[in-house]
Amino acid sequence: MGKLREAYPNVLHIDRPAVVAQADGHSQSVDHRKMDDLQLFQAFFKQVSGDEMNPDQAGAFTTVVDDLRQAQRESAV
Repeated sequence: MGKLREAYPNVLHIDRPAVVAQADGHSQSVDHRKMDDLQLFQAFFKQVSGDEMNPDQAGAFTTVVDDLRQAQRESAV
């Protein structure tokens, strides 16, 4: 909030209804720390686009993440 108040001195709080609200009107508490990379990105994708990821998109995401991790391991050696 401190950083936000530097730019927006009158800010009182932040609401993120798309993260909390469900279609049936009930709120859901999701621990994002327990989600794997694909689940987390799928939740982000749905929040931003409003659509579920298809299997091709999920496969492409997994491939990119695996390639990035492999490159990190190789550069650490």
